[in-house]
Amino acid sequence: MLLALVMECRPILAEFRQPNNLGFLMICTEDFSPNCNDFKNSDDCKNSDNFIKNSDDYCDLFAQKIVENSITDVVFDLHLLVDWDARRTLESDYPDYIGEVLFSYEPEWGFEFHEALREAAWSSQRALESFSEHHGPAVTWLYRLYFKNFSRGFLGERARFASFARDLIAKGVRVWALGNASQEWIDCARATCPILGEINGVSASCESHLRKPNIMIYRDFLSKNGLNASSTVFVELDLRSLKTAQRIDCAFAKLFTL
Repeated sequence: MLLALVMECRPILAEFRQPNNLGFLMICTEDFSPNCNDFKNSDDCKNSDNFIKNSDDYCDLFAQKIVENSITDVVFDLHLLVDWDARRTLESDYPDYIGEVLFSYEPEWGFEFHEALREAAWSSQRALESFSEHHGPAVTWLYRLYFKNFSRGFLGERARFASFARDLIAKGVRVWALGNASQEWIDCARATCPILGEINGVSASCESHLRKPNIMIYRDFLSKNGLNASSTVFVELDLRSLKTAQRIDCAFAKLFTL
């Protein structure tokens, strides 16, 4: 989730795979230069420095490649399209170091642990009750305030990826969103992120009770929407999906940059 916060200002590595039973899979992570060999016949790649800096042109080029390869559907991770940061919920009330008391990582029974349960369809009240059983009243108060100010964490859509999605739609490609999210998160995202109302559909883990990187959330999504895996691209934001793809017999892999 936190990786999505920096994706618009850092280069992104993407691995483009065609698994035998999952179709094309684009795995995106951070800090990697684009592979110009993938588009070596394009004028955009004659100057590597210009190519790296001109990310909008690269998105246009990738959209063109999607059309040329008869891709019918592109599925973005929800957090690529929605500008969300949990820390915004507390920043108006407390300095960052206080917020970190809540948001700092704990392997069990911490903030991320309970957010994962909410993404698997736990209610906020159930998560808060469980959290309070494992933390003192001060930290529990921060978690309660997080829920009270939840909508403050949303700042609309991520311009780069929303623009990319619209470009694909204009080219006749169906666009979807799939990701780990609670029902409350989805409701706020829909209210603040126009692109979610323009694409073909939005699916979240709270609906299927399956969370990425469980391979079944992908299979369930494809089946529910009647998509052909061999003509579908999944655009991800971290390596968890790569680990999922490694469990599938991939036909080939390529590197791309969004």
